[in-house]
Order: sequence, then C-alpha cells, then structure tokens
Amino acid sequence: MPPKSKTFISIHDLTPSIRFLWASPSVYDVLGYTPDEIVCMNAADMIYPEDVTNSSDALSENIKNDLVASQLVNKLRRKDGTPAHLLHVFSTCYDVLVNCSTLLDEEDDEYQQLRAHSTAMTSIVGSKEESAPPP
Repeated sequence: MPPKSKTFISIHDLTPSIRFLWASPSVYDVLGYTPDEIVCMNAADMIYPEDVTNSSDALSENIKNDLVASQLVNKLRRKDGTPAHLLHVFSTCYDVLVNCSTLLDEEDDEYQQLRAHSTAMTSIVGSKEESAPPP
C-alpha cells in the first residue's frame, strides 16, 4: 500500500465561502474526501470556529493586496469530524486561489504561526496590476 500523503493542492473561488473548484487526489489522505466529493464544498464551512477570523482576514488581505505565497495555519474539519491541523500556502492567480495544504504534527508545538507574505516572491513573480495592459 502506498504511503499516505500529508499534502494536497486545491483551487478555490475568491468568494467568502472559499468554494473548492478542484483538489488533488491526495485530499483523500488528508481530509477523507475524494476530489469529486469536495469539489463545490465551501472550505469556509470546514474551518474550526476559533480559526474563522484569522482565516478570513488572511484571505481578504491576500486578495486585496495581490500577495504571493501567503501562509496560514488553521484547522479544517475532516469528513469523519476530526480536526486536521494544516499549514496553507496560497496565492491568488487571476480569479482563483491556488493553495497547497500540509498536515502538521499536532503534537509538535514548536511550529509558530508566521502568517507571512513573501514580498520577495511578489517582486520575482510580479502582480496582476503590473501585468495588466495600460488603460
């Protein structure tokens, strides 16, 4: 049997519900949903109540400021109802949010929430304002 993955990639819409538009097959290993089951689900409904404000703020800030490689730690509810402690690294790309989520070791309290944005990465990749044609 192949080892379980601790990481999945997903694409979401930019609404406050953060609806799943696509997820890699490894989402099953992390959250217990198949890609077909999770597409169209609202990721916002899966966020634990104590993480909603921080998650919403990070998403809004990323979209508003066109940030690249925002980082967020929160808990999502798995299909079986248990929490999945995840590190998300995400960026807006045109009209979607591209995300990579990695399962964190729940026993490891050495990890600190960075909630950092990579201005260095933004300067390398650029932003959609820079690539837009002049009016």
